[in-house]
Amino acid sequence: MSCFGTLLRKKGLYLSLAALVTTKLLQESSYGDWLDVCVVDRAVEQLPPVTSFVIPIRDTLLHNFTVIALWILLVVFTLTCPKKGAAIFLVSFVSIWFHLTYWFLLLVKGWLDDATCSFGRFIGQPNSISGHYCYFTFCFLSLNSLFQVKHLYGGDLRRGKPLKVMFLDILENYVSKLLLYTFVVGGTVTVYRTFFHGYHSLRQILYGVSLGCLSHALMETVLWEYFIRGRHVLLILGVLALLSPNLLFFCTLLWPFPVYGYPVSSKQVIGHMVNWLILLISRNAWTDVLYLTRRKRERDRKALREKHIQDVLKANDETKWD
Repeated sequence: MSCFGTLLRKKGLYLSLAALVTTKLLQESSYGDWLDVCVVDRAVEQLPPVTSFVIPIRDTLLHNFTVIALWILLVVFTLTCPKKGAAIFLVSFVSIWFHLTYWFLLLVKGWLDDATCSFGRFIGQPNSISGHYCYFTFCFLSLNSLFQVKHLYGGDLRRGKPLKVMFLDILENYVSKLLLYTFVVGGTVTVYRTFFHGYHSLRQILYGVSLGCLSHALMETVLWEYFIRGRHVLLILGVLALLSPNLLFFCTLLWPFPVYGYPVSSKQVIGHMVNWLILLISRNAWTDVLYLTRRKRERDRKALREKHIQDVLKANDETKWD
């Protein structure tokens, strides 16, 4: 397990809280006005040309293209994982977790009611936390977790026809890397433009990064301390299931939906429900992986114990001969 992953699990929560405290201190300081400045006043200024910062694609199109690349990467991840059912469970769990994070973001967004950098038909709409920075921060960190779990359960050799094995190797070694680089570059340019094209102030960006780090740190704790060890999986899923309708209700309640419409679309709600359905169907596959892993660990411990006994007996025999 990498040092980077260990740092995220043990220190991520404290780093997130430190970022929130720092933001609050800056908010209260007399030098904090610059945190609420929009780089571009989108109400009176035109955006830079679409050729700005490397990629000649407009902001919305670039964002959508990057998100599509991420989802294709997750599909490739499940196809190339030796335990496909467990991979589907894991992807669904991470997706549901971010949905809840985003609904919490909308709840706080409506509560803070900061309309800085809102423009056009969205002028006056709560813009308190950057959803882009929260999303890409969470995804950048969580991809590391997904691939760590894949390597954890990836000891099984691929079996099947040579053509199928070669196809999966190409997907894993070339296609997935290309998609990962596409997501990293597209995400980096998107968050760059989010600030320098005036979509959010620096304060809103700091809130978004902090929430993304905090959400990931909590998810890492649940994943490695409970799910990987097979502890309280149903209890945690039950808590998340209770949170789903409550967060959806309160984020809608605090959002000025009579003026700006509902914060969560019907498509997002349907997608969330589909994720829950996939999660429940694939849960047995995750449980089976945990069972096989525990059996393998028990066999390894038994083999080590027998080896230790043999070493002790051999040492005793050598002592007698001496």
